[in-house]
Amino acid sequence: MGTVCRVLKNGVLVGWQAKIRRVGVPCFSLSFCTYEEAQQWLADNEQAYMRNPRKYLDMDRLELRRERELQRTTKHKGRTMEITYRDEFDNPVDLEEVITLLRRPITDRRVDYDVLDKSIDGRKIIVSTVWLGFPHPVYGNSLDSVMDSVMEGYFETMIFLEGERIEDLFHCRYRTRDEAQAGHDWIIKKMKSNPEYYLGDLAELIQETSE
Repeated sequence: MGTVCRVLKNGVLVGWQAKIRRVGVPCFSLSFCTYEEAQQWLADNEQAYMRNPRKYLDMDRLELRRERELQRTTKHKGRTMEITYRDEFDNPVDLEEVITLLRRPITDRRVDYDVLDKSIDGRKIIVSTVWLGFPHPVYGNSLDSVMDSVMEGYFETMIFLEGERIEDLFHCRYRTRDEAQAGHDWIIKKMKSNPEYYLGDLAELIQETSE
């Protein structure tokens, strides 16, 4: 049976993930901003996936995300989520333009990218700031934080290890390109000026996630 799981970042709820796990078929998951969206997607698609998983696995993920975006304006607890799309230079665009821009390589969507001299277990630390394409929530603190937060997180800085799956050890979102560049520079400056403190925190996170 399909399940809906919370997605936590740094202990804060940032979204929900619909997962289909059944014996004999490949696992499949898709992320959403609200529990209701994820639950509705499962109700509409789980049986169809079981009959023909290959159809979903072969689908263009951007097409799936387009459908998700079109559903984001549905009412949630009496409120309507308003979505505004912007390109990597803060210009207003529509959803179809976002889809087109996201088909480019990730290198074309970077704001900044640094490989630090320091490393953990021989793996270099990478700080990458990119344009996300679809707006994401700027975090709140409650269980309903995704809806309570403004959907204006167009950029994101991530810290991860070279040669590893891109599983972020830290990230932060921003509303504008200038904020994203300033945030990236601040993180680099902090890590270079006090690497022992930050590397200690990262090593702790690695240990926790590997247990």
